[in-house]
Amino acid sequence: MRNKDSRSQGLALLDATNLTLAGRRFRGAVGFLTLAIAGCSGMGTGASLEVVVDAPDSVKPEIVVNGPGKFYETIHGTTRWDDVPTGSYSIRVVDRRARVAGRRVDQVVSADRIDGAVTVSEQTSSQIRVRYTRELASGHLWVPVPADDRVVAVNEDALEAGRAGDIQVSTGAGTAPSAVAVDPRGNLWVSLTGAGTVARYAPADLGASGAPAPTLTVRGLSTPQGVAFDGSGDLFVAEGDGKRLSRYGVTDAAATKKAVIPVAGTPRALAFDKDGALYVTTIDPAAVVVFDPAALSSVTPVPKATLRGAATGLVAPAGLAFSADGNLWVTNGDGGALQFAGAAAAGATGEVALVPVASVNVGGVGFYGLAFDNTGEAWLGSIRDRNLGIARAREMQSGAPIVGDVTPIGGHSAPAPRFRMAAFDPPPRTLPLRR
Repeated sequence: MRNKDSRSQGLALLDATNLTLAGRRFRGAVGFLTLAIAGCSGMGTGASLEVVVDAPDSVKPEIVVNGPGKFYETIHGTTRWDDVPTGSYSIRVVDRRARVAGRRVDQVVSADRIDGAVTVSEQTSSQIRVRYTRELASGHLWVPVPADDRVVAVNEDALEAGRAGDIQVSTGAGTAPSAVAVDPRGNLWVSLTGAGTVARYAPADLGASGAPAPTLTVRGLSTPQGVAFDGSGDLFVAEGDGKRLSRYGVTDAAATKKAVIPVAGTPRALAFDKDGALYVTTIDPAAVVVFDPAALSSVTPVPKATLRGAATGLVAPAGLAFSADGNLWVTNGDGGALQFAGAAAAGATGEVALVPVASVNVGGVGFYGLAFDNTGEAWLGSIRDRNLGIARAREMQSGAPIVGDVTPIGGHSAPAPRFRMAAFDPPPRTLPLRR
């Protein structure tokens, strides 16, 4: 806590016959020198003001404090001022939300207020408090479980200990959730393939197990699969049977369709790179389709590139994500998970048989879901068993194929067969995500 004395302001009489300033001594004939120091009105009031900031140690918020006269301070933690001028003081929290770093998953905390005021009187102590609390549904890996009509939140402790998450959210009988995404405001969006809808759940409704009502539902979709958000906050949905992507502008009250983007094949998962290009996995044919940002804004978007062919190794592409070093990873069913050089994928045009630079393959397991954590490690979901696995970052970045070396995380009853596309909430800070 800082303590400030307002008596550093005012008028001061200094003996100028023997004066030291900035380490240099001055002597003169003038007996006294008068210095004007602004804002002396607080001298002797006996009034004090304290702004108390309750926040995790790593959070250093920016809070602006204004008061009578020229009182203006910017603080980053609990601060007290003594002998302040009397009158009304106001505070303003510049950034309400802050990120608290975790080992694998971060958390988000938010201030309980963005502004406030307090009146300071003589011979009194006044206080105003800003409290940061953890937002619900932050610091989790969200996993859809289509066989059980639910999505599951696996927190950091569970990830470390290899056990299932404590939060089980029911999405309704027959909804078969297949993919999830988190928007810039922390809402969880779930693609409900069985219902032909995409549902939005508010963070405040995701703090405990249950069956919360969606705050918004996008209807009339043809086998919705992957969901993702671009840098402007627009929602993109892969419609499998419709062989198209649908783009929506989203507000609190509604989702308005802005564009329909045809895709040659059945689209499954979506991901944006750091430059705003959209990558789409498809089956029939097995490929990764790439749209550049300019194409997405056109009336009839045309892909910039299609990664396909025997040399790619793609046989059943499903999930995809970008690692912290900018490389593209694609889960490939029994073909394991494949890494493509990010620069090569971004620079590709037309139909390209891009050769993977690394792979992860464990015999008889098969991968579907994929998500990266803050340590750079990939969380891979098995098609055939109920385990999550980790591909270690140091191994993935070696450029050599990884065979049978994915660390299993046992005991996760949640993901069930066909662990689907997953999302960290909030997304890892190391990834090139446009939020």
